[in-house]
Amino acid sequence: MQVDGRAIAQEMKEDLKRKFAVFSSKPIMALVSAGENPATETFIRIKTKFAEDIGVEVTRSHFDENASTEIILAEVCRLNADPSVAGIVVQLPLPSNISVSEVLHVIAPEKDIDALGTGVEREGREKTERRESKFLPPVVLAVKEIFKREKISPEGKTALVVGKGRLVGKPVFRFLQEQGAEVSVVEEGQAIAPFSECADIIVSGAGSPGIIRPEMIKDECVLIDAGTSESAGKVRGDADPSCASKCAVFTPVPGGVGPITVACLFANLYQASISGDL
Repeated sequence: MQVDGRAIAQEMKEDLKRKFAVFSSKPIMALVSAGENPATETFIRIKTKFAEDIGVEVTRSHFDENASTEIILAEVCRLNADPSVAGIVVQLPLPSNISVSEVLHVIAPEKDIDALGTGVEREGREKTERRESKFLPPVVLAVKEIFKREKISPEGKTALVVGKGRLVGKPVFRFLQEQGAEVSVVEEGQAIAPFSECADIIVSGAGSPGIIRPEMIKDECVLIDAGTSESAGKVRGDADPSCASKCAVFTPVPGGVGPITVACLFANLYQASISGDL
């Protein structure tokens, strides 16, 4: 069964539109970006359009590729202090000369709607400081939404996470463990098949097109493809589309997890707006 992520996201959008309509002024989501990246521009357009549809204002602070870490830090701190800003999103990737960990670390936990600051640590002179977002990562919320709709329980299942990235791999690994699954993780360059062939649940966020093929998965597995990349001018996922015929649940790319994840970002913004009494 293929998950129609666009339909689910549309349901969530209508619900969020009703919720945001009660605010006397539009909540603000602040986007921070740097450098020139076509993928970044695509993601920002998608988020901005979703925001417009539900009655949310988006502001953007964009810096050139030579911007320093200090400049980005100063902007995030300014947004932290702005009471009109309900949520802050630092759009990754940032240019290589900017310290991503430092930038994510300073986002106020109550405004970190992308939950990218979760688990980010900074060593000080006296102690190691750790800050946790007040929210679950949108991709985790998206996976939870799919599991809820398809009546999937990770407890006691064998699960595989492909990729260890901060956007998908790390938060999903943590979530599946907390849900009682026995979880393995493989990175790019490692053999996937020895793990994927026996996995009941596979969540992939490697961003490598077609690395998961039908012969590598068991019948009736759950395959959540959260990997997105471009190949021959087309957006592709980590799983070959032909995997769908073997899966009990399969999320295609595009149109699977992606749209739901965007909707979940704004679900976090709604919670932030309520907490901030906007």
